[in-house]
Amino acid sequence: MHKPVLVEEVLALMPAETRLVIDCTIGGGGHAEAIVGKLGNEVELIGFDRDVAALEIARKQVEKHATRVRLVHDSYARMEKHIPDSAVGGVDFILMDLGLSSIQLEESGRGFSFQKSQESAKRIWRAKQRGQNCQTNS
Repeated sequence: MHKPVLVEEVLALMPAETRLVIDCTIGGGGHAEAIVGKLGNEVELIGFDRDVAALEIARKQVEKHATRVRLVHDSYARMEKHIPDSAVGGVDFILMDLGLSSIQLEESGRGFSFQKSQESAKRIWRAKQRGQNCQTNS
């Protein structure tokens, strides 16, 4: 299981009155779960990832907070397309955990494994139409 790093340090940096958080690279959802778990019912989190498999793992990780978390299959570079107009300028905290995830290194078929013999494809994300929401709060 993927274990996020520096969770306590991330939480310590968040303003006390945080209401809207953008997780630019939600990955396995560990930071997102810690954030919405600690900050209570007032916080909303929008999580981006280009990797459909990571979004599915994140969806399961934040399942008990589903009404406050929206997962988006897209690059954070296009976040303006996915943030409600009413929230523009109201983002309180942005998290970017950049780099490869252990999930991506361990999963077979991506071409990153050092433990398995496979094609060296080097695919971080799976094919799916970008820009689709994986889950929305409704």
